[in-house]
Amino acid sequence: MFLTDTQALWFLPFALPICLWVAWSDLKFMKIPNKAVLALVAVFAVVGFIALGWPDWGWRWLHLLVILIIGFALNIIGAIGAGDAKFAAAMAPFVALADLTYFVTPKHPVR
Repeated sequence: MFLTDTQALWFLPFALPICLWVAWSDLKFMKIPNKAVLALVAVFAVVGFIALGWPDWGWRWLHLLVILIIGFALNIIGAIGAGDAKFAAAMAPFVALADLTYFVTPKHPVR
């Protein structure tokens, strides 16, 4: 299932300020605050339930867990930082599985 425009607009006013804070903090201090990661997870927990509904919202928590495990594995081998791994995991529930190609391919398929 794709993320609809309406669902994305539900997330935008809550997630955007947190993401800007993370970008600023990472560029200035080379640190991603744990508070920001937890705030993003809290946004998904509350707004996601409203915007997505029960079944899709529940499955998206699996995205967080899978990306967290992959991120920590990459951190262990030194490929990415721990903050990046945590932030990627916090962002994962916002991405619908059907929209994954938008994140992994240089050319986006036309829907």
